[in-house]
Amino acid sequence: MTTRSPFEALLAPERTVRGVRTVPDEPRGTILFVHDLGADLDEFGQIPEVLSRHGFDVVCIDLPGHGLSDGEEPEPGSLRRDVMGVLGELAGAGRPLGLFVSGAMANLSTTIGRPDGVVAHVVVNPVVDESILAQGTRAQATRMVLHGDGENLVGTPVQKFFQMQLGEKMLVHNPVMKRGTVGVVEEHALLVHVQTFFKRYLK
Repeated sequence: MTTRSPFEALLAPERTVRGVRTVPDEPRGTILFVHDLGADLDEFGQIPEVLSRHGFDVVCIDLPGHGLSDGEEPEPGSLRRDVMGVLGELAGAGRPLGLFVSGAMANLSTTIGRPDGVVAHVVVNPVVDESILAQGTRAQATRMVLHGDGENLVGTPVQKFFQMQLGEKMLVHNPVMKRGTVGVVEEHALLVHVQTFFKRYLK
């Protein structure tokens, strides 16, 4: 059985990040979902609920200036600080941490990893943004990159992103991913990939 409840993290005065949290009776790990810039937590559809039914504590946040959260559209320089603030609160539970990100926010996946206690990442359709990447050095983690760019990756943002990653990494192509994160739910095989990945590495 899982329980869904509101989630809040006070990052600074008048700067509260809000979202939803779905916790099973005996969670095996915690996964933070961070949406793409210009989107909100609804981007992920039913993926969080599915992962929670498989035993994960799942937290989906709206970045400042998006959806339920306070503040203005974040500056690139504040994005990592905000996400790390939320991860810091989640780390208190003592469970291993995972990250699920998409689009431009995939760049933060490059700078967050094992040194921060975040061991496993799922990245959807990464878009390389040098201003976000400049916020931190590359960090080791195990990453699975889902994309719909096609099998010829020469010169694509996905290729550039994938080559930059440190640690074990895998690349999964499926044409349905051109539609974004919704493709994970539409294609059962992709959803199984995500479940299996987190079960294997988030322990």
